[in-house]
Amino acid sequence: TILRYLGDYEKSRTVTLPQGTKKIASGAFTVTPDTVQQKYVKSLKLSIPSGIEIERNAFENCSSMQITLEEGWTSVPEEAFAHMVGAGGLRGKAGWVKVNLPHSLRRLEAKAFETNWFEGGEAYTEEDTMGGVLEIGVQPVTVLLNEELEYIGDNALYGICNTMLPKKVKYIGANFTLLPSVAFWNASDVKVQKPDGFYSWEYCYNIALPEQLEYVSEKGFYFWTPEFSMRAIDGNFTVLQIPENAKNVPCLSNILVIQYSVNEKNNKYSSKDGWLFSRDGKKLYRTTSEIDFSKKQKGREVTFKKISKGTYKTYVRIKEGIEEIASQAFASIVNRSADILDVQFITPNSLKCIDRGALFENRSYFDTWDDSVTSVKIAGEVPQFTGDISPDSAYKRKVYVKKQYREKFIKELFEGQQLSDKQKNQIKK
Repeated sequence: TILRYLGDYEKSRTVTLPQGTKKIASGAFTVTPDTVQQKYVKSLKLSIPSGIEIERNAFENCSSMQITLEEGWTSVPEEAFAHMVGAGGLRGKAGWVKVNLPHSLRRLEAKAFETNWFEGGEAYTEEDTMGGVLEIGVQPVTVLLNEELEYIGDNALYGICNTMLPKKVKYIGANFTLLPSVAFWNASDVKVQKPDGFYSWEYCYNIALPEQLEYVSEKGFYFWTPEFSMRAIDGNFTVLQIPENAKNVPCLSNILVIQYSVNEKNNKYSSKDGWLFSRDGKKLYRTTSEIDFSKKQKGREVTFKKISKGTYKTYVRIKEGIEEIASQAFASIVNRSADILDVQFITPNSLKCIDRGALFENRSYFDTWDDSVTSVKIAGEVPQFTGDISPDSAYKRKVYVKKQYREKFIKELFEGQQLSDKQKNQIKK
């Protein structure tokens, strides 16, 4: 068992594991904080054969390294390479640690490469973003993924911006960030027409999820465009293509999805007018950031009420027949015409069940851009509630119910929820 590497960090060198090595212990390649800060530190090259056991945090706060897992590795254990860079210690030091994965690797277990280098402050400085273009080069930790990877556990790559989405991946856990190169975005299927009702339109990126992908955590995906900002005011939108085997599609909190496109062979989902429904059309999973202001649509009816000259309120009436609404179903309409004041989603009388997350959720990422609060009107009686109200919910969304149902609505909404009196009062307002 290697307990500690006591090598020289002043010269670039290749480190060879001693013959007979079976295990690398926790903290084996940890260095003192002063070593990390020294300008004379050179990069070490380390190749790790398959069959070597790696304990948790074996490379925690390590020196600059280029690590290669040799062919034969099939899985990286939990936290084996976690915290290779400490919080805030290496801001802007590009490529401090680089890890190459072999073609034989199939699984990254939970927190395998988790890093918190950006915590304790802003993740990216103005210099990092290079005037708005976030480049992979500023990342202190880089993990070069392989196409054959099938499983990415929760937080396995937390804090790392990845440059590719493995073609054969089936499962993606929490916090997988994709930062494709500028060339990737420019080469994607880009729609150039300007949809009705939009005053700004530059690019629409067509993102096709891998064909074998089955499950993505609700906090699984974060995408970044070359312009860094996903705001529609910058003209960036996304069409999300959902493959045949997908069984869970997350809410992409930092992307403006204007259309969900579902493979016809998918047994769980369907798409109508760009919105995402269950296969039988009775459950609404996701609305989109697009509203076609020029016509009525099959999935919803859009009407306007003039408030003052040039100012209108927008009503989006969900069609009858929808019986259930999922968590995070209602998208914020952040790039509407300047004449649009507010958007209200109106549920159908056929509604039987709604997830609490559709009414109260943490949408602070969008709220910082939006100049109004999207509201929801419950047209019929009090529906059944599923899901929980998140403790960090913003409580900014207005919910309208008929007066005779107000007390019953609140009582059943709070049933089984762990909320403080302050939170309950916020919601009641």
